[in-house]
Amino acid sequence: MLTKANFGAYIRSGQNKIFNESYESTPHQFDAIFQQYDIKEKSMGLYLGQSFSAWSSNSEGSPIATEDLDNIVTISVIPQRYDKGYTVSYELLQDDELGVFSGNAGMGGNAKSLGRSLYATIETLAASVLSTGATTNWLGSEKFFATAHKPSTSSSTGTTISNQLAATALTETGLKSAASLVRSHVDHSGTLPIGAIPKFLIVHPNDEYTARSILNPVTLDNLGLTTSAPNLELVVLDYLENDKAWYVKAGNTENLAFVWRERPTFGAQAVPGSLDWLFYGYTRMAAKAGDWRGIVQAVKPTT
Repeated sequence: MLTKANFGAYIRSGQNKIFNESYESTPHQFDAIFQQYDIKEKSMGLYLGQSFSAWSSNSEGSPIATEDLDNIVTISVIPQRYDKGYTVSYELLQDDELGVFSGNAGMGGNAKSLGRSLYATIETLAASVLSTGATTNWLGSEKFFATAHKPSTSSSTGTTISNQLAATALTETGLKSAASLVRSHVDHSGTLPIGAIPKFLIVHPNDEYTARSILNPVTLDNLGLTTSAPNLELVVLDYLENDKAWYVKAGNTENLAFVWRERPTFGAQAVPGSLDWLFYGYTRMAAKAGDWRGIVQAVKPTT
């Protein structure tokens, strides 16, 4: 029986269950392409690893060949606080005729909406790393997607490396160009290939079926043959800002980081001086671009 004394406990478990079910009902899209970290400190650094040159043969009894690395560079990631909540009064629950706050609510209750909005917030945060990668500063004044990266931050040579293609439509030819560029990426010495293996094709929802038509073999009528298809996994990000670009990412490079200081939680507490209860969701998280090697942005031609 609902009473003023048991009001908070009466609805807390039901709201918590609805929130978690709503948040977890749809698999996260960013999971496939982001490396996730759980940290216990306020921040963490993404290490932009420096590279040794190739090994040389050495004679028996000789000292070990040593080599100094460039300056170690890290990108700082500081998870930010995100929260959202709503209050429920004793009278509102007592008079609730639509089942919005009950444990078996199914028609858009507050807890369900809170879980959905958290899902959208996380996916938007992750997608923004790609959406803004060519327009916002990544390291100093350098952009994450660019046509003229230096092999290392201390490089004094004129050699530059690209991870961006201009005027490249999402076609089989364009995809081959992007995949080839991923494979061409070299280490900080500017000489040794990093062995990046293209694995993911990342697109806006507007390009989903164009991408599927490229990735899925098609039987040629009358001949009984099939076209060759790139061996890539399709990742559709609903929260990319626009469809002006698409991306190819290697599966063996860590380019994108999603950092949790505290995973999402749902809680409740009494509002002082009233019969109301505050229900809330809370998390601390951040998304950041790390090393640009092994990922390519292809910008579509303007029409």
